[in-house]
Amino acid sequence: MSEKSTLFDDGLVKSDDSSQPKMPKKFIDIIEKGWDERLVNERTKKAIEYISRFIPGFKNAKITKTPLFGTQQIPGNDSELRATEVFIANRYAKCEIVKASSIIEMVKVIKKELEKYNITPKKLKLDENELERLSCELAQKRDYPQELGKISFRK
Repeated sequence: MSEKSTLFDDGLVKSDDSSQPKMPKKFIDIIEKGWDERLVNERTKKAIEYISRFIPGFKNAKITKTPLFGTQQIPGNDSELRATEVFIANRYAKCEIVKASSIIEMVKVIKKELEKYNITPKKLKLDENELERLSCELAQKRDYPQELGKISFRK
């Protein structure tokens, strides 16, 4: 995507040793209070224009109420590298889901790494039902369809 539609000018935040760096208040406000309609329209129009260059029919796309958004971690100082797949270091793992087809492979890589430290879902006491409940709650709170929080497959 284009930086004009996907990355805010001051959207890069430096992280020292934390996976939870301090973000500027304006981004916390977007997460907690929702998007300003002017900002939604401005950035979505730019995204539609950009994608329309590759998919002409996309120029008829409509602006919806709440854009999907999130954060990305980048390795080092090069923001061009922000779309990494799997990063693992010092008992920490993250994956950037760029395309749905790569999710299963990413999970396998992370699972294999965590097993080196004898970390398993049971030891972490992850409860799928509780995770799904919290995911649905967050989706609804952020004005997305509750289905976005549902676990789409189970063992």
